Amino acid sequence: MTDELRPLLATFETHEHALTEALAEEGETGQPIRPEMYYARDDAAVEVARAMAARDREATLSPAVWLDMAERDPSRVNLHEVRYALDALRISGFTGMAGGFILALCEAVIRADTGNRQRLARGFPSLVQAFNVYNYVPGGTARLVALAEYR
Repeated sequence: MTDELRPLLATFETHEHALTEALAEEGETGQPIRPEMYYARDDAAVEVARAMAARDREATLSPAVWLDMAERDPSRVNLHEVRYALDALRISGFTGMAGGFILALCEAVIRADTGNRQRLARGFPSLVQAFNVYNYVPGGTARLVALAEYR
């Protein structure tokens, strides 16, 4: 199965699950299915699928393109993950922000080869991209600091 079909399949599975729950509820209570309840569940599944697709797109951008996108619209990235990366890199002003688990995750990103870094980016795209910017974009550290200071 291709990666493009996975979110669609997840949406259908959620859709099917919501209908099954609604039918079971109708059987238990004797009340008819309330369409607004069913469609509200479906809308949530669509939103989850959209969020997953956006996260996947973020993970596949080049570091320079990701940084340009983040600077134009900081709401599109997880600024906490950017701050955690700066903490792990011991950038002044950001130390002490991340806990033990996040620092261990940052260490995993730092040590990861390309394939494993891509896998980590599927779950933590902003974190991995911050390390990619640090490593591969000239002058990227100063731009990351400016981004992380955005409130």
